[in-house]
Amino acid sequence: MEVSILDGNGCSHSSAHALVSVFGEMDIVKRVRIVNIDDNKLAKRLKDLVVIPGGEPKCLMRELGKNKRCILKEYVKQGGKLIGICGGACLIVQMNFFTNKIRLVNDNIWANCGISASVQAKMFLPSEEAAEPDQQSYISGRVYYENGPLFRFRKKKAVHDDITVRAEYVGDAALEHMQAIGFLQSIVSTESVDWVCKSCAFRNPPGKSKCSRCKEKKTHKLPPVDEMPGTIAAIRLDESIYITSFHPEFSCVSVRQWFQEEITRFTCH
Repeated sequence: MEVSILDGNGCSHSSAHALVSVFGEMDIVKRVRIVNIDDNKLAKRLKDLVVIPGGEPKCLMRELGKNKRCILKEYVKQGGKLIGICGGACLIVQMNFFTNKIRLVNDNIWANCGISASVQAKMFLPSEEAAEPDQQSYISGRVYYENGPLFRFRKKKAVHDDITVRAEYVGDAALEHMQAIGFLQSIVSTESVDWVCKSCAFRNPPGKSKCSRCKEKKTHKLPPVDEMPGTIAAIRLDESIYITSFHPEFSCVSVRQWFQEEITRFTCH
């Protein structure tokens, strides 16, 4: 199998090059190449597996442009397999591969505060490894989460037969780390970050003391942990797309190995 990892404006170069090592260690991978998103022959550079690394989704969307986004969609339509990591995963959701079943959650107050942390998550194992029938086994590990949007199902009670959650955060991403370093209070009291109105969920700029939409006064009260957004850490869509909101390439060894086994199963179907 040949792997194409995108790089260029909007991509995290450190993420892209670290992923070369991750995929290069896999037995089924024969070649890993870095492909610049500005390449005029991008369609010909997309091999058996395409990886969009971490980065800035808005910049990625702009740099790819409509034509190259169409190239990626056609690649998947023709049977290609696509992986998105962190910012790359956000881009894939924004390109509507999940047909509005998954939404980006960007109202966690630390999403825009530059938080990067090693947080606890559980990674699910194949069903055949479960101890009991109909029971989902998992391993626990530390994953590297970087500030940014997280994922949620648009309709919690809906059945999505084509989507499989492969990993979840234990609690909420970055909350554990921030509590440990006493960072929460400094965030909720700061005037330098956007704030979300608790009444109408409208995002307001830092200087506003009242919500621009409903005129509700600004509050610094944090919601309970179980109301915090974004518990999904990794999702598989059929056998064509796999996204993670964390960085497996910067996570602990057990998570890195789990990810490699996941992708082996994902690409061999």
